[in-house]
Amino acid sequence: MTVYSSVSFYALYKLIHLKPKPLTFDPATISSNYEKITFKSRDEKENIAGWFFKVDARDKTIILVSGSDQNRVDPGYGSDKVAGDLLAKNFNVLMFDFR
Repeated sequence: MTVYSSVSFYALYKLIHLKPKPLTFDPATISSNYEKITFKSRDEKENIAGWFFKVDARDKTIILVSGSDQNRVDPGYGSDKVAGDLLAKNFNVLMFDFR
């Protein structure tokens, strides 16, 4: 039982304490009309970084979130393509890294 508990704890720890992947993606490949943004986490201890893509004179925004082991551009999900499609349909898009 001790071994099972130890393995379970270790697996859970690895799932919640993931190392952030480096961000090497150029947001201008989605759209040149974007701005880099930062905001505070709920506990105000960390700055959260992201991109806000704006479509002219639109007030509807969709927030894209990545998987827990990714940064704001998730290649497995194709979030860059999804963001481009949403912009083409006249939605603003916010993409950010959880931490």
